[in-house]
Amino acid sequence: MNIQWMESIKENQMVLSESLFDSLSQPKVLTIHFGSFEIELNVLKDVDIKEETIGLPMGLSSSYTIPTELPYDCLLKEGHIYLGPIMAFIVTGTLKNYSDKTLSIYLPRFKEYEETKGLIFICTKESINVKDSRIAGYYYSPNGTENGGQWGYGEFPLPDVIFNRSFIKKRTISELQKKLGDVLFNSFYLNLDKWLIWRYLSKQIQLRKHLPYTEKYTDVNQLTALLKENDALYIKARRNSRGRGIFHLCRTNNGFMVRDSMQHSTFLENKRQLKKFLDSNIISPSIVQQPVPFRYGKRVLDFRVYLQKNDKKEWIFQGFTTRISKEDSVVTNTIGRENLLTGKEALSTIYQLDEESALRIENDMVELVKSAVQVYEERGMHIADIAADIILDDNLHLWLLELQLNYAAEKKAYEIPSEIFHKIMTTPFKYAKAITKYGES
Repeated sequence: MNIQWMESIKENQMVLSESLFDSLSQPKVLTIHFGSFEIELNVLKDVDIKEETIGLPMGLSSSYTIPTELPYDCLLKEGHIYLGPIMAFIVTGTLKNYSDKTLSIYLPRFKEYEETKGLIFICTKESINVKDSRIAGYYYSPNGTENGGQWGYGEFPLPDVIFNRSFIKKRTISELQKKLGDVLFNSFYLNLDKWLIWRYLSKQIQLRKHLPYTEKYTDVNQLTALLKENDALYIKARRNSRGRGIFHLCRTNNGFMVRDSMQHSTFLENKRQLKKFLDSNIISPSIVQQPVPFRYGKRVLDFRVYLQKNDKKEWIFQGFTTRISKEDSVVTNTIGRENLLTGKEALSTIYQLDEESALRIENDMVELVKSAVQVYEERGMHIADIAADIILDDNLHLWLLELQLNYAAEKKAYEIPSEIFHKIMTTPFKYAKAITKYGES
């Protein structure tokens, strides 16, 4: 069924082709749905309108923005007509700081827009008004808006589905789920706390052997006791990301050495000086974690594994990369990184694995991530896009360091191989459509 936007009809009217009018038993009124917005329109028959076409007024709603230049799927179900899909993409920051220039970073997300169609708009957590069922944002227009750009500002009804990339409060997530159902994916709140995640994952026997031993950080006595069993320790802020709040601690012949994520080293002569350093620098709740036993010369490395749900609602492996740190760096994040390889390159060159062995390790990584994600999902999280950080040790044993739900891929196009980048950019919207009524048609 096609849509024709018409200026010749009133705001409370709609038009059906003669065949469509008769097939619907000559209805007098039909309800139009656009996200959470719905309106009853009086039905007119028009012999001149094309077959299987409905005509809608240009001013369908005075309360919400309904872009008429976009291609929509149009579904007819039991006397109701649905236009969509309507998809919200929640990003970080505040809406007032976005412009055509700053929004351009998200354009790779729309490379396969023709497969989803509909209204996709970018918003932020502060632009969401759940009570009034209204979200302000910028929508993508492949052929340009009335102003000529690819982005148009609007105030939209609550959508059919939400892809989250921001840090929304659990309460807001619950309110949205109550109104819309389980169509908000990659909700964040559980993922932020490294200690809670370790507790949840470590309860699974098969997962626990892949997790570095971890404790909640308490004080200097805890660290000195753990250093009797480990050559070194990592201290990590429970809720930080991108390498922030990470310290590497080791004992030397005449004291302690602490290195931070900025590659600054501090020598401390005794336990008293170590306590003073910790009291000054560990300013947020943290964990203490054993280092995973693998080094590449004076460098550390890890694998980043990307998994997403596709338009069949199934987990698929999108690829993996290997991040190699600078000498003596404690992190492999951008600031502490020297090199980036594909996962296959690292397995064949650094680990010197043959093709069959490398494929086995790759498959093991994917299954490990799926097992961990299942724990998240069993706790009520709706996840469809994830990056996992994994270390492979000298004995080819896998260690799961972290699961990332908000890995800021848009900002890392230069460090993700193009074939992986394109897939992880476009797949979430395909999944988003798949979990709406438009994906079921």
